[in-house]
Amino acid sequence: MHTNDHLQTRVGDKNRRYKNYYAAVGAVFAPAIVSVAGQIHREFLCLLWKQVHNYCEFISAEEEIGREAFTWS
Repeated sequence: MHTNDHLQTRVGDKNRRYKNYYAAVGAVFAPAIVSVAGQIHREFLCLLWKQVHNYCEFISAEEEIGREAFTWS
């Protein structure tokens, strides 16, 4: 079995197991599947990309927030 096939199988398993539970509480479920070789499934990679994009937009407003907010996290 190829790594992509294995990742897709794991995504299907997680989706069947959790997606309905998350939908019941009004949340979106995105399976976080990574192989032991470090390959990231595309749905999780998309989620990471969106998080980075949101973080970069937040950082771009640094002048408005001030440097102190970024020094003591």
